[in-house]
Amino acid sequence: MIRHEVPLPDSDVVERDGLLMTSLERTVFDLIRVLPTEAGIALADAALRQREDEVVGGAERLRATLLERIARSPGARGIRRARTVMAFADHRADSPGESAGRWFLHVLGFRDVRIQVPFPGPNGADYRLDFKFRHGIGELDGAAKYTDPRFLNGRTPEQALIDEKRREDWIRGRTQEPFVRWMDKDMPDADTLGRHLARFGIIPPGRARSPSPTRHPCREQAWTRMPAGGADACSRAWCDGSVGAWRCAGS
Repeated sequence: MIRHEVPLPDSDVVERDGLLMTSLERTVFDLIRVLPTEAGIALADAALRQREDEVVGGAERLRATLLERIARSPGARGIRRARTVMAFADHRADSPGESAGRWFLHVLGFRDVRIQVPFPGPNGADYRLDFKFRHGIGELDGAAKYTDPRFLNGRTPEQALIDEKRREDWIRGRTQEPFVRWMDKDMPDADTLGRHLARFGIIPPGRARSPSPTRHPCREQAWTRMPAGGADACSRAWCDGSVGAWRCAGS
């Protein structure tokens, strides 16, 4: 255990149910400086969402308060991380998993992902998409959606599963875009999530598909890589379009 001693003014202390504790602003400020970025964002998203639920506009007021505190603390431990977290935090995130997933998508190079996007369903239904890519839809899934009474709303797990299947079919049919689900286990880190997305046709910007090579009519065996720009060394070379050339080892 490592201890860090910092000043704690009375203005940062509140009482709840007879217990003294740090205020929401101070708690968030302290934790977003030391937690991993994705965890800090999940915390900040939840705090902003709590304030927005209490009063319209509360999320942005809390953000402004925290950014002001950050600005007054240059050089403090983890202050750059805190600045990144608060710039990225969004009260619309519906769960810690969505918050972490949104950050991992950012790390993967996505810059135009929208969250909690309204989508018209059949018979006046109002669906929401967890993540809307430029071309594709992403959904954070989990067992709680089909087992937790808070999400079942009186339905059986079987009916909840059928409803979700019908919802997905409707969205797929109306958009004709790739649709991918993932769970917490699919995103222990950004790279793992990126590979999962790619399997369903949503390619992270840093993982673009390589063009199909154009092969010279030569033997389909014993290929070895040549340095970039070395195609002139072999009259029967072909280029893979990105990292130089190949030649037939027998030529």
